[in-house]
Amino acid sequence: MTKKELRHKLNLAISQEEWERLQRGELPISDFNNSTLKEMKQESTDGDESFVDEQLAKELSQVLKDYLSRHLPDKPLAWKYIIISSIYLTYIAERPMHPMEKLEIKVTEDKEGRIYECPNKSSKRDTSCHFCVCKKLSNYEIAKRKTQKQFYQYNHEEIAGKLRIPLENGYLYLKFLNRSYRVHCQTGCVEWSENDFADVKEADFNEVMTIYDILCYSKKGAAPSNEFALIQRLSSVQNAASYAGEGSFKKDEAFFDGKAELLVQALERLNGKPYGKGDVSFRIPVFQSLDVIFSFWNSDEDFPAQIQFLCDKNTLQYMHYETIWYLISHMAGRIKEMCNP
Repeated sequence: MTKKELRHKLNLAISQEEWERLQRGELPISDFNNSTLKEMKQESTDGDESFVDEQLAKELSQVLKDYLSRHLPDKPLAWKYIIISSIYLTYIAERPMHPMEKLEIKVTEDKEGRIYECPNKSSKRDTSCHFCVCKKLSNYEIAKRKTQKQFYQYNHEEIAGKLRIPLENGYLYLKFLNRSYRVHCQTGCVEWSENDFADVKEADFNEVMTIYDILCYSKKGAAPSNEFALIQRLSSVQNAASYAGEGSFKKDEAFFDGKAELLVQALERLNGKPYGKGDVSFRIPVFQSLDVIFSFWNSDEDFPAQIQFLCDKNTLQYMHYETIWYLISHMAGRIKEMCNP
């Protein structure tokens, strides 16, 4: 069955009288399903010749009937419209069958098209989630959102004064790894921009968690020592090497091997200055006067390629020990991204 045929079949399942009642807002359905059915009614042939698995549509219909009979037994007249709306969204519009803003569904774009990620998606086969176009939102994104929601509780004027950063129009502004960021005081959303916020992008997990820690945890009067040490030596925790960041740069080491010229250009774009030991070694500003030293050695006949990060001995005045791994993971990703020819 093509999308065009399925759309026609779904439209026929609603009588002319029902369509007229729909237009007058008299059907016992939500505003969301109302607008979805109106969208379905509109004539369109774009992409309608692609095929739909009719059996899957039938299975979704039965799953929804079972669910509604248990959870909405007192409104049987609404079942048909919910089911039709859900089938249309899933197999024709290829969008989530629930309001995206209510479920906090994340929407991104890549070369394959639009991607939907839902924090509430279930893996159970006997639920509508099994049929939904949404992917499961990653645990990293869920943790980021949880922290983001808590940000409004902090005293933002106190943060601005403590760190000497601007607080304007409901945003805190800061420079982090030679990029401009702003944090919305009420939503906690962290965004970055390369052009004075004329165009913004949402920050990812590692940079968000580092920025939150700098803003909320850093001690008043925090100041760098300008002395540097391996990350493991900054922690009083035994077996510090067991933290998630340890050993996570093997692929990056292989990627950078033999790319000294590109690596130097990338580190200069981060406003780094040559410093320390290694085939390529730069001191990189992270936040205000807090720096990290990135050093890289190409492989030779005796040793593989190696990356080394040295942090200021007072870094723990700015963030928790665990957050340092988020910081350097983000740094490694930025550097690798800029080295891609």
